[in-house]
Amino acid sequence: MNKLKMAAFGLIALGIAVLAVGAANGDGELMILLFIPVYRGTGPYALGGGLLIFLGIVVGLIYMFKRYAPAPHQETPGASRSPSGGQGGAPVGRPKTGGVVFLGPIPIVWGSDAKTTLYTIIIGIIVITAVMVSIFLYFVFNTPFP
Repeated sequence: MNKLKMAAFGLIALGIAVLAVGAANGDGELMILLFIPVYRGTGPYALGGGLLIFLGIVVGLIYMFKRYAPAPHQETPGASRSPSGGQGGAPVGRPKTGGVVFLGPIPIVWGSDAKTTLYTIIIGIIVITAVMVSIFLYFVFNTPFP
């Protein structure tokens, strides 16, 4: 599986290199939109670089799904449920997950427990504040935020 991870990084790096060659030849340009780097280009370099980066992301997702997918679990009679392998003990806990998605100005927040949900709310507030400050500075000073 380590080969998949290296292939993903390699494809993304190769795609960035192809886009850089395209920009050097005048087929594309790199700009910053708010705080997001944007590449705009025409021609085969932009197409090839974009496809390589997309393929790298797909390979990276496949790696993550294979790496972090739960293994099939078959419980045998009398088997231990403790992580240490002994009888009894603490049960194996589930990982804590959470997230925030913005649909326009409306945040959708979820979490597996109250603490994780609170953290995702704080992250959401930080992100929306950074976006609002960037928009405000753009319109007040008529220059993009550095």
